[in-house]
Amino acid sequence: MCWVCLVLVGASTMSGSISGVQARCKQENNNIFYIHCYAHCLNLVLIDSICEKSNTKSGLKNSSLIFDFLGTVQFVYTFLENSPIRHAVLENIAKESSQRFLTLKSLSTTRWACRAEAVSSIKKNYNIILSALHNICDDCTIPEIRAKGNGLFKQLQ
Repeated sequence: MCWVCLVLVGASTMSGSISGVQARCKQENNNIFYIHCYAHCLNLVLIDSICEKSNTKSGLKNSSLIFDFLGTVQFVYTFLENSPIRHAVLENIAKESSQRFLTLKSLSTTRWACRAEAVSSIKKNYNIILSALHNICDDCTIPEIRAKGNGLFKQLQ
């Protein structure tokens, strides 16, 4: 009988030594090796490089400019895309502009390529986003939304 070595890749559901896929596969074949996904390992290294370990319960604390920058990128997406009204303002300004509008993207917690797309969409749509935020804040009657929009506008400037 030929034994084939299987290389498993993935997160904790894959690597669990008691009930993960790794454990279940090893029940069938002891020659199986578990190798953690290198792309996921790289992501973990990059996350660790922008976060500093602390003694708090959360384990991470805000420690760098990159961490704040990525938070702002996600906030742009969340603020503009989670409201149909704000999204409509963004779309209308994009239609009026002569620039090609690139769809805003959410950050991915596991894929740095998605983070690059999110940053790129903000970079290419920078003037459109600023105009949309300015219009949203001028027309908004909800103090909390207006304050968040003004803060985001100033952060992007």
